[in-house]
Amino acid sequence: MISERHYHFINTNRIVQKKIYENPSKLIYIYLNGSERYRTSCVGLLPKIIGTSYNLIVEIESTTMTCRYITTRELAEAQGYTNIRVIDESFFARIIGNSIPKPLIENEIINSNIVNPTIGVIGGYGLEGSLLIDINCDFKFLTMTNHINNNYLTSKNIESVLNYNNPPEFVYQPNNYHNQRVDILIWKFPCKYGSTQSRNSNYSKQVIEKEHFEDEVNDNAKYINKYSPKTIIMEFPSNINHKLLDSKTEKKIYYIKRIIGTDYTCKWYPTNTKDYGLKQNRRSYIIRFELNLPI
Repeated sequence: MISERHYHFINTNRIVQKKIYENPSKLIYIYLNGSERYRTSCVGLLPKIIGTSYNLIVEIESTTMTCRYITTRELAEAQGYTNIRVIDESFFARIIGNSIPKPLIENEIINSNIVNPTIGVIGGYGLEGSLLIDINCDFKFLTMTNHINNNYLTSKNIESVLNYNNPPEFVYQPNNYHNQRVDILIWKFPCKYGSTQSRNSNYSKQVIEKEHFEDEVNDNAKYINKYSPKTIIMEFPSNINHKLLDSKTEKKIYYIKRIIGTDYTCKWYPTNTKDYGLKQNRRSYIIRFELNLPI
């Protein structure tokens, strides 16, 4: 069962009604946050899972119009995190939506060809480390994200998820450093810093978000300087033209390149979670920086 308000959204959404009519006996999924133009719907796949997906992605059985909310476990599984222990709280859905899908990271780690790598996570929320149970490597949670400072999540929320799922030996708070090598660095940005299409039309607030993104890059670049990881992995949301980088993402990548220096080469490629067998239509770019020092 879903709320009457959400049921009304579904019944008055022309795009969804058209999909229901054209796809009898199939499951339709809709993300109900925001105004009608932002309510993404898909046939047979979940829309992109983001940090506000808790009780907002609805499954519709097109024949009977039976509707239900997608559970937090289903959200996690659609990101590839099938073996984690779920916490039935809204903040857990935020953590799921802000984590890089498991197969994308796994693919990058395998392709790095580093034997028994030490893998560090900065700016993430903990799920990225849970996949490392299945890979022969050493996981270090290097720092909490700055995002916890704006009432979105707390360090207590994040640590509770870490403690439930493959907890590292130690959660390093900002400016408290792991003192050994890091081979691969997973660098996760909060969703709104990575977004290519801001829903906020207020120019001054967009400027503030740009400044926050640059502050995050500047603050976390110290981990690059300290560890000189061989590989740095990032994910950014895709624009409509999935094969090309949009101008906003290009500017962000250029800024990151300028801050971390010329010792790294940058490569990128478009990806979609559905191509990895996941029940989610999440188009994004994987950005990969590789250390390229002269021999």
